[in-house]
Amino acid sequence: MSAQYQEQVSIDAKLIARAMKDEAFRAELLNNPEAAKAAVEQELGQKLPETVQIRVVQESDDVAYIILPAMTSETEQLSETELEAVVAGALAIKVACSFFSICFTTKKCF
Repeated sequence: MSAQYQEQVSIDAKLIARAMKDEAFRAELLNNPEAAKAAVEQELGQKLPETVQIRVVQESDDVAYIILPAMTSETEQLSETELEAVVAGALAIKVACSFFSICFTTKKCF
């Protein structure tokens, strides 16, 4: 896994954890793209290019999202097996965050 991918996963996890605990922060991320961008920039410790947009969506019981990563020269060179390993890591994190969300909101962990 690339360092850039690992950093993005870490930033995503931090923002998700904070949004799970702070309703106002979650609402700000969902309703204000500039606030979402500022939160990412704060975690990165640097400004993003003006052209970069951050969009935050929230899944529900009947709507789920699949996020396709941008194709880069690095990902284009990976074999199908290597790509599957990268995706499996991302899904493991997503499942862990979803599991945490269920535990956090229902106070029951299955």
